Amino acid sequence: MNAAELIGNVFLPVSLGIIMLGMGMTLVPADFSRILRYPKSVIIGLTNQLVFLPAIGFALALAFDLNPVMAIGLMVLSACPGGATSNLITQVSKGNIAL
Repeated sequence: MNAAELIGNVFLPVSLGIIMLGMGMTLVPADFSRILRYPKSVIIGLTNQLVFLPAIGFALALAFDLNPVMAIGLMVLSACPGGATSNLITQVSKGNIAL
């Protein structure tokens, strides 16, 4: 196993697991009940990420007249939820991780 495979197959999954566990350990039941009481933030966030972000990606692909491979790549990236990276940035900036 070379260094790139070691990083991609061992280091990244382990570090991602540690980051996600660390963020999850900061959650308390009140975080989840607050989301149920105030669903507006969740609805706005999901709408922005699942509707507007792919629409913006599509508009950029058209505006820059990307070749089909690049346009598909842009659409795949814009349609994927942020995942652990956005959660890490949210925790570092002291945001609402439960949201």
